[in-house]
Amino acid sequence: MDFAAIFWFTYFSYDRGRIPFVSDILDAIKTGNEMDSWIPPVLVVATVCLYVSYAFSGFFLFKKSVIGKYLMYCQLPFRLFFMLPSVFFIPNLLSGVSVSMVLGSMVVAELVKIFSVHWSYRAK
Repeated sequence: MDFAAIFWFTYFSYDRGRIPFVSDILDAIKTGNEMDSWIPPVLVVATVCLYVSYAFSGFFLFKKSVIGKYLMYCQLPFRLFFMLPSVFFIPNLLSGVSVSMVLGSMVVAELVKIFSVHWSYRAK
């Protein structure tokens, strides 16, 4: 799912005529300058770092390395904070419902991922 999330983000960036990640960072810098704030660029760079960590966790989980398991655990609070769940299409599917429903679905999806990864590594 991590690789699919990266593909999803990259595809839709290209589809909108944007350069993935680069356009987002440049827009955040511009917004930060207009607002006289450092927060937008920091948040966008942190999000880009999370996507980079998706590539590493996806690779290590695919290889059944324990590094992927621990990296996935470390990503959890950031996935929830930035609303970038493992089941990456949840926010798009639930766009017409309440915020609490979206957040609840994201938490359930993350718990399912944690338990499934934990269970698969335990079965070794």
